Amino acid sequence: MAEYAKAPCAEKEEEKSIKSIERAIEIIYFLSEGERGLVEIANHFQLSKATAHRLLSSLKATGLVSQNNVTKRYMVGHGIYRLLNNLFSSNNSALITLSRNSMYRLKEISGETISIHIPYGGSRLCVSEIKSDKEIIYTAGIGAIAPIYLGAAGKALLAFMPENKRKQILKKFTNVPNLNQELLTKQLEQIAENRYALSFGERIYGSACLAVPILIKEEAIAALCILGPSFRLTKADLERMIPHIQHEANLIEQALRAD
Repeated sequence: MAEYAKAPCAEKEEEKSIKSIERAIEIIYFLSEGERGLVEIANHFQLSKATAHRLLSSLKATGLVSQNNVTKRYMVGHGIYRLLNNLFSSNNSALITLSRNSMYRLKEISGETISIHIPYGGSRLCVSEIKSDKEIIYTAGIGAIAPIYLGAAGKALLAFMPENKRKQILKKFTNVPNLNQELLTKQLEQIAENRYALSFGERIYGSACLAVPILIKEEAIAALCILGPSFRLTKADLERMIPHIQHEANLIEQALRAD
């Protein structure tokens, strides 16, 4: 079959379309952090107001973005929650169901919030959470997305990821300010050796987290976490919980393999 070279104008249109899709995805990530105004979005992405408005209108039409009728600010739309619902009810339904008892036991032992995160491209996504009953708590929030290189949960996932996949993901963050890739690599090596990760205030100021991987064939399909305020969860407190959380992660792994 004969192959024909694309006309230069067609190539430019294709590149323009791809760039628009990339920018639209970046806007959704930006809005996942909270409501934003048109000018704020345009300035953040160095876009004209007209271009930003065009992208937001397209996203609104698909339900991925909504607009507050009162403030006129933009936020993630119902389409995002539909996607998450489909995600939670299919591929990860076994993980969420089979981990529930372990999560309740860990909450009983620690008194803190227990959550499960999965890899989500260059991010991590919270798919299940049981909140602490205490007055002052920290939570991730089901559906919350965070950079995978930040915090104990993300690092537990990275440390038990195939090397080529990990390198591919971290390559995306080469130009992130204040991210020392060499230091991160050493941290991941230590986490892989210890089989747990600790973090203090990396993503949320005043928070403390202990995370362990849930492994299938030595690859982390999820991270099981204990999350709380650092004034209540010292390094010594979290270290005392390591045997408990590792035991529960092992039980979840066994249940998943048997399912």
